[in-house]
Amino acid sequence: MSEPNVRITSKELLQKIGDLFTDLADAVRVRIEATEKGMLSVEARVAALEARQTMNYRGIWKADESYRAGNIATHAGALWFAWVPTHETPGKSDDWQLMHKPTRSER
Repeated sequence: MSEPNVRITSKELLQKIGDLFTDLADAVRVRIEATEKGMLSVEARVAALEARQTMNYRGIWKADESYRAGNIATHAGALWFAWVPTHETPGKSDDWQLMHKPTRSER
């Protein structure tokens, strides 16, 4: 069986090539848009994670320092968690919550 003899003009060939590039560009654009939407979602998730309150041990509580929400400090032998930004003394306000009170054997 012989192949049919197909003739195409240069103008038609250029048109077909142009159509292929247009289709390819459309497909690439769709993938880029989908990727950008996915990246926006990832960026939003990262921002939310970075904004989360984290625990940070600050060592022994000092009256002249300020503490941020999520800070942890040792005061009077106990471990305290700051719920809000504070200058207050642990155990003297609701800004702090007792995390661990030492047992007699730990004193």
